Amino acid sequence: MPSKARCRWRRPLQWTLPGRQHAGDSHSLQMPLTVFDSKGIPASRRARIEGAVVAAGRSLSQPYEAWIAADPLRGGVRVMITGPDGFDRTVTFDLAEDPAVITQRIRETIED
Repeated sequence: MPSKARCRWRRPLQWTLPGRQHAGDSHSLQMPLTVFDSKGIPASRRARIEGAVVAAGRSLSQPYEAWIAADPLRGGVRVMITGPDGFDRTVTFDLAEDPAVITQRIRETIED
């Protein structure tokens, strides 16, 4: 009897922020920016970059998804972001960029 092939679904990285409510704003839940994959980034810098990308999504009102990949041609990092209504943008930055700058650039890209 042939063995059955198993379908292995990839789960998002554990950088998903839970929906939060602000005091006095009980009717509006906030949605996360979920990082689904991170490829080619050195382990010593991966958590810092993923954290900065997720931090940019703390005040989003709709769900967005991100994929992070090394950009060897430019010597940096590329973040592909998708969201509602066909939203599809790419943000590039240097591998050694400050996390606050990464967060700000992601926010600006989503808000435009």
